[in-house]
Amino acid sequence: MQKFTIFTIILTIIIIVVVSEIVVNEYLPSLDEDDSFSLVLPASLDLSDGIQTNVLGADFDLAHKNDYIKDNPVVDSELLVTEFATVPTVNSNTTGLSDFEDENFIPITANVYIRDEQIKSAGFAGSYLERETHNDYLFKTIYIGDIYDTEITKYMVRTDDSILTKIYVFKIGYKTDVDEIYKYLKERINNAMNMELNETNEYGYVSFYMNDPKRPDTSFLTVRIGGLLYSFSYPKEYHSQIKNLVKLIEWDLG
Repeated sequence: MQKFTIFTIILTIIIIVVVSEIVVNEYLPSLDEDDSFSLVLPASLDLSDGIQTNVLGADFDLAHKNDYIKDNPVVDSELLVTEFATVPTVNSNTTGLSDFEDENFIPITANVYIRDEQIKSAGFAGSYLERETHNDYLFKTIYIGDIYDTEITKYMVRTDDSILTKIYVFKIGYKTDVDEIYKYLKERINNAMNMELNETNEYGYVSFYMNDPKRPDTSFLTVRIGGLLYSFSYPKEYHSQIKNLVKLIEWDLG
C-alpha cells in the first residue's frame, strides 16, 4: 500500500510538470529576442523623425522605409539625475512655454501635413518652414481665390540667407472631392495665357507640371497624396530634394 502511494505521488508530479510545459510552450506568448511590440508615442516624445541629411543637393536612397523611421535616441548626460541629486523646486513658470497645468491652457496642434523634419531629411540641410500669404494665387499666376471648402496654406522652405522652395498645401473639406480640386487646377492652368500643362503622374496618386516660358529655370509641380494636394515651386537644381520630400510625405500619410 505504501509503495502504491509513493508511485501515485511521483506520477502526479510528472503529470503536473508535463502539463505545465505544454501550457508554457503552446499558449503563452513567445518572448524571443526577435519579437517586438509597437509603442505609440506622442509627437513631443517621438524621436524617430530626428534624422537629417548634411549635404544640400544630395539625392538619397529611400528604397528601405525602415531607414527613415528607425530610432535615433539622444542622451544628454547633464540631464541624468542620480540618487544623490536634488531636484529644484519651481514656484512659477518662467520658461515662456505653454503650461498644460494652467487653467487657460490651449494645446498646440502640430502640423501633420508638412514639417521641418521632413524638409531636412529630404536634403534641405539647415532649412526651416515659414508661413507665407498666397494672396489667392498659385505660383503667383493662377487664381485660386474662388476654391470652396478648401484650406490653402503656403510655406517657404528657407535658410537665414535664401529661399529654397515654396509649398502650397490644399486641405480639402469633407463636402468636396479632392479630384474636383485637382481637375480645377488643371483647367485653370490650361486656360492661363502662355502656360503649358504636362501631366506625368510621376509622383503620388496623380501629378502634373506647369511650364511657364517666362520662368524656364523654375519647376511647378502639383501632386495628389491621399486626400491632400501639394504644389511645389522650386529652382530646377533642387529637383532631387523635392523628389525625396514627396516620398517622405507619402510615407507619413500612409
